[in-house]
Parts: sequence; C-alpha cells; structure tokens
Amino acid sequence: MSINFQNTNRLNALANLLSGNVLPVTSDGSELSLLSKLYAISTWIIVLIYTSGCVIAIFRVSKEYALRECTVNLTIVVEVFFNIFHMYHQRDLLKRLIDNYNLLFSMGNDLLKTTVVTYIGPVEKMLKFYAITEVCTVVFWVSKSLVTVFQKEEFVHEDYALPISFSEEPISRNVYIVNVVVEIFGSGYLIFKKVSADIYTLHLILLLTSQYKYMKMKFGMIFRRKDNSSKSRYQSDRVIEKELDSLFRHHSVVVRSTIMLKEILSFNVCVVHLDSVFRFCFLSFMLAMNMTVDIEGCILISYTVAAILQLYIICFYVQELFEMGSILADDAFHEEWYSCELLVRKNFRIMIHANKLKCQLAPCQSVDLSLPSFMQIINQAYSACLLFLKMK
Repeated sequence: MSINFQNTNRLNALANLLSGNVLPVTSDGSELSLLSKLYAISTWIIVLIYTSGCVIAIFRVSKEYALRECTVNLTIVVEVFFNIFHMYHQRDLLKRLIDNYNLLFSMGNDLLKTTVVTYIGPVEKMLKFYAITEVCTVVFWVSKSLVTVFQKEEFVHEDYALPISFSEEPISRNVYIVNVVVEIFGSGYLIFKKVSADIYTLHLILLLTSQYKYMKMKFGMIFRRKDNSSKSRYQSDRVIEKELDSLFRHHSVVVRSTIMLKEILSFNVCVVHLDSVFRFCFLSFMLAMNMTVDIEGCILISYTVAAILQLYIICFYVQELFEMGSILADDAFHEEWYSCELLVRKNFRIMIHANKLKCQLAPCQSVDLSLPSFMQIINQAYSACLLFLKMK
C-alpha cells in the first residue's frame, strides 16, 4: 500500500476532523466538504462563546481566584487562537508542503516506507495518551461544578471550576446548569483544538525527520555496496552515480520542504515557547495552592504530567530534526566514497557542504523548541511561579 501525508498518521487525521480545525491533510483541499466546514464553524462559535464568558469572568471574581483558576485557561486560549489562525493564514503553503511530502513518498521505495512507518508508530501511541489525558482531565475538571447544583439555590461566579460569566450575580440554578454545559463543551473543544494542532505540528516535523533518516541510511548503503575489483569498478561507479543522482533529487525536495516548514512553524515555535513558560508557571501556582490528595488534586497532576509530556515530545523531535539534518552524510563518510571517480567524489563533497545547513525552526535560539529549551522553559516557569507566590 502506498503512503501519503494523510494515512501515515490516522490519529492526526481523526483529531483534525473531530476538533474542527480542518487543517489541510491533502494538497488539493478535497477534505473540506460542506459538512466539515459547517462543523468547524460550529466548534469555533462554541469556543468563542466560551472564551468571551471566561474573559468577562476574570473581572468579576477576586484577583487571587482569577490568578489561580483563570490564568492556565487564558494561556491555552492565546496559544490556540494565535497558532491555528496562523496556520489558516499559511494554508496554501501547507498544501505545497504536503504536496512535497507526497512527492517524496512517490520517489521513495520500501526502505522509505519502512522508515516512516516505524518512526511514526511509537510516537502515535504517546500522542494518544496525551490527547486522551488532556481532554478528559479538562472535561472532568469543569464538570465538577455540577456537584454544587444540589447544594444551594443561588450561585456566584466562583462556584464554577473555571470562572465563566454571562450574567450578574446571583445566578439561578437553571442558568448555572446551562453555563456549566456551555463550559464543558467550550473547554472540551478548546483543549481538543490545542491537542489536534500539537499533533498536526508534530506530524509535519516527524515526516521531515524521517526523510533525513532515510537519506542517511541510503547514503551509507550506496557506498557500502561498492565493488573495488578492477573488472567491475567502472560499472560499480556508474551504479553509484545513478543512485546518487536519484538521492540528490530527493534531497533537493527535502531541502525545499525544510525551508517551507521553517516558514510555517517559526511563528508557532515562538508562541509555544513563550506560552509554555506562563502555562507551567500558572500550573505550578495552582499545584502550590491546591496541595490536597483528592480527586481534584489527581486531575490537576494528571493534566500537568500530560502537558509536560507534550512539550517534551515536541522539544525532543525538534532536537532530533536538528541533529539528523547535521549528520546526513556521516554513514557514507566512513565508507569508501574516496575511491570512486572524480564526479562521484565531487557530488558527495557538495552533499557534505549542503549537510551543514541547520534545520532550526525558530528564528533565534532564545525562543526555540529543543531539549535545552525544554529545561529553559521549566526553569523560567519555576522562577516566575516563585515570584507570584511571594507576591501573594
């Protein structure tokens, strides 16, 4: 079976559809049926209603309660709206990138297919855990507001797990229940949109990294098969030259894809980096203020663990993309490429120099996503949390 951008990660396609993000998964845009558009519009309407209620509630609760309960939600809102709408703005470029990926798959062979499938498979399992945990914990956290329905007749904004406001206090029971239902659907779609965007972004990165892994192995295999006997040396060099020409064409498409990916994700990487600092800062603040071993504490810890896992996964695979783009010719360099004809050696040296191009997605290292950046984000979030705790 042939592979393409859409069928290499079923989770990405499913999450993209159910979340209502409808980001491109094919180069022709055929997935955007009328039903998909209507569903996407309805999910955004729900999220906008929910977001407006949350923003209004910030000004109707105490500052301490707003800092503890509203800030994490606000950081998610900022990340979702900035990143997804930026991708909508880059839709044409995304389709061109997907077209390049599909072209690379058509140029490849069984080795490329095996490399892509075995590379993405384990990551997909981790992303399933992340997606289920994030969505379920947020929905459970918001749903706990329903417990107070049978405890009183009138309610205030601080009775909500995540403060939301569409009317003045006191709030009647019926209005309270309706608001909680809106909050459940709104927060569920909001976090699902974030999860889906994260999976989509990571899928773009993984497919590019798998191309570098394939080319690295292919380069080594080409020179490893070289026959140094005088009788077949000429014929062997012709075969190597032919295979290298094919691989150079493959590499040129990968380089174009890398440039496109950087143009698409450079803004998103900066947003995720900065937003993650504030999100983990406020999560740490919530954990410090809710140090109780109960259901609420378990939900909060589960959400935090899943959020840290998500950030680590992205940083790890961005780091791997950076490294794979730097060691592309390493396997081949240790083979007998130097005994080939002059044209082959010249082409290989060109490849070694091209290999020095770094696959860095961010415009600068200070707001990059990599393993050093992961520790930097955690340290900055911890320092900011300590500052808020001292100011409390």
